[in-house]
Amino acid sequence: MAMYIDTHHHILPPFYMDAIGKDAIFAGLPSFTWTLEQDLESMDYNGIARAVVSISNPGIALKDGKKAAAIARRCNDYIKQMITDHPDRFDGFAAMPMPDVMAALDEIKYAFDRLNLAGIGLLTNYEGMYLGDPHFDPILAELDARNAVVFVHPTRSPHPPLDSLVPPPLVEFPHDTMWAIASMISRGAFSKYSGIQFIFAHAGGTMLSIGARFQIWKDPHGIAAIDLLKHCWFDLALSATPATVPILINFVGSSQVLFGSDLPFVPEPFLTPMVAYLNTLEIGQPDLFRVIQRDNATELFSSLAKRWTNQV
Repeated sequence: MAMYIDTHHHILPPFYMDAIGKDAIFAGLPSFTWTLEQDLESMDYNGIARAVVSISNPGIALKDGKKAAAIARRCNDYIKQMITDHPDRFDGFAAMPMPDVMAALDEIKYAFDRLNLAGIGLLTNYEGMYLGDPHFDPILAELDARNAVVFVHPTRSPHPPLDSLVPPPLVEFPHDTMWAIASMISRGAFSKYSGIQFIFAHAGGTMLSIGARFQIWKDPHGIAAIDLLKHCWFDLALSATPATVPILINFVGSSQVLFGSDLPFVPEPFLTPMVAYLNTLEIGQPDLFRVIQRDNATELFSSLAKRWTNQV
């Protein structure tokens, strides 16, 4: 029986692909065509009951601000239609026309007040500005006031690539998640906007590899970095392995870990073994399995509990 709640799950509507372009979207990886029907088939095959969908890299990467706002609105209306048509399968993170602050604030209001979406999707950086940059303070203040859930996905780094032959999603993306986390710690954004529930993709990227350093780092408000991170959430997209899961749980605690598939960007031959590994926890560590499978997501999205009741 399908039971997983997937908080890292992307959609690629045709109008979005036409507007942004395949080269920008796939960033050196093989391209493909996404359909809702194929998506539902993949969910069923991998035991995913519900997906909180989002737009992935590069977001609404358009220089024309009016067009970016229009595409973001169309994406969010599309997500809402998915929820309406499949209320037992989908919820969504709203796409934002970043880095335009005023346009993003308008879209936040629309996404929550009109569409009642589950949260907001942001990228790790916009035009080289990471989320801790004061430029984004009005956006974070609005999200903080709403106690919003914010899904943070990596994107192209503003730093020079190590090698042009290496597709950015393979190496740059995990590092960029770490840069975003570091930006928010150093600028005091986590403690200043403590009402926001941040989800960081791919187990925090390269965060775990430098975890010991967080023991000696404090933000400008004197709060230990490790304590700030224990109030964030981390999904297991491309990270649900015996080498990563125990380390992440030891670092932030089992209550902060979420299931993530990274569909449709992760090929089935890679996703299926990760789901199989998590399924083995049901026998050896049933409590851990349950919280990763769905309980943590249900707790995080408690405001949607009535909408989700008896649907997973």
